[in-house]
Amino acid sequence: MAIIFEIAYSPPMRTLQEQISEFLLTFWQIGLVVVVPYTLFLWYAQIKQKLSSFKEEIQYNIKNTGTEGNSELLILHGENNKVVLAIKYNQLLYIKSAGNYLELFYFTGEKINKELIRMSFKELDEIISDPKVIRVHRSYMVNTVYINSAKKTKKGYALNIQYIPEEKIPVSFGYKTEFEKILQPKKMSH
Repeated sequence: MAIIFEIAYSPPMRTLQEQISEFLLTFWQIGLVVVVPYTLFLWYAQIKQKLSSFKEEIQYNIKNTGTEGNSELLILHGENNKVVLAIKYNQLLYIKSAGNYLELFYFTGEKINKELIRMSFKELDEIISDPKVIRVHRSYMVNTVYINSAKKTKKGYALNIQYIPEEKIPVSFGYKTEFEKILQPKKMSH
């Protein structure tokens, strides 16, 4: 392209050095006009493709855990016994204590949601019926279905939860033995 522009639009130059410098300037300007937007488009297309595959993975996991996991509803009541939140256990990722409140992280479709509910873990323990949702810390409960990895630390473990890789959930010493029981492979009867 730079050669075509150089031939078509270049004024007659006297020296070869002027022609070369004009060609290089034209080449640089065309590069900025063509290469930068093209590169940005490729990055955009790559990010869009990764998001698409992420959405497909979530949909696939929802379908699979929907048949394997507990599809019962976790119903949380607020003041005056009104229903504040009702979700299926297989949508629940983890729960975090925030003072007198609980932060519930769950997904609907392909979106991760956070719900703040005025309740204590003691009250929640009486409601939860799914054995896959366990307490791992005085401030955390996790759905073991969505644990991606468990890394051993000095005090217990650090959990990585599926769909939320930036959150590291601690397993404290007091809950370590109960958590390790879940990590043990199930013995098959012959």
